[in-house]
Amino acid sequence: MIDALLFPHTRLGALFAPLTLVFRPAIVSPSEDRQNCGCSPPDCPCQVIQPPPLAGELPRFQSLVADITQKGAAEGMGRLLLDARAQEAGRYHEAESSRKLAASIMAGHSGQATADRRQDDLLWNERLLLTLAEFLDDEEAGVNASWQQLDGRYRQMLAGLRGDDEAALPPPYIMDGGPRLAQYIKARLKAWSRLYFASKTPPLPVWACLEAAADEIFEMRTARIGGAAAALGEIALPSRLDEEGRAKLAGLTELAGQLATLLAGQHPAVDFPAFADAWRQRLDASCPGGNRGCLRFYDLGMLPVGAVLGGQGELAASGRLLAVWRPVA
Repeated sequence: MIDALLFPHTRLGALFAPLTLVFRPAIVSPSEDRQNCGCSPPDCPCQVIQPPPLAGELPRFQSLVADITQKGAAEGMGRLLLDARAQEAGRYHEAESSRKLAASIMAGHSGQATADRRQDDLLWNERLLLTLAEFLDDEEAGVNASWQQLDGRYRQMLAGLRGDDEAALPPPYIMDGGPRLAQYIKARLKAWSRLYFASKTPPLPVWACLEAAADEIFEMRTARIGGAAAALGEIALPSRLDEEGRAKLAGLTELAGQLATLLAGQHPAVDFPAFADAWRQRLDASCPGGNRGCLRFYDLGMLPVGAVLGGQGELAASGRLLAVWRPVA
């Protein structure tokens, strides 16, 4: 198994389950609740990285989230925070949107602008954005699930009213890719990385992310040094993984260990094609057929992910290698 950071999501979803064949992921739990990381050991082994604690502010934070939830405003507030953070210009600027919105929310909840007296409101703001974004994930997932269960004739009627030839599903949200995917991932990626760097966690060798998050990383990296990341190669994994499928793929554990050794070497690009061929043969033998996703590895060289996202010291050297997961529905 290879240690890796998975982001920008704050909990492991079904979309990332196949990656646990290769990685032992580390994730941030913004709610300071180790049971809320979305893992189910030993099926999804992970470690939870804890940012600096909110300390005396934690009860107030939990009360605020509970109050927003009881009023049925968690999904709407999550969308508001993400939209404000994602905007590059306009009413809110990226550098101040989360702070202003969080301060106004807290003032309305407690009667005083508590953010003004906190030494480090970053910990509150980023947790709030990511926590409410999870409510929005759940809402959008439910919307799409309900739509898929509609009677076929009713869906066709709706399609006819729209003038479509086919009864298309409504655009899915973050977990499956959609029109808001890029801007929302950008907002969450920045919040996630700020919490990670505030945690002072030791650097990890590999970072793993969805393709849209990788695009954002490559964009930031290119803006800084003007060079492209070097592609090492790719391996295939089943796009969906259940208990039966995991048992069939147990034989890949040894190769995952070999992959860790390969990536730790001086010249992984030279040996990667031979390894990828061996991986494909073992995968075909263990689990023939079925939909497969693509896990592509990049060497970011002198400017790794940690440096791109603003890490300091050891963390600036974290993530020289980036694994980009492209699932197939």
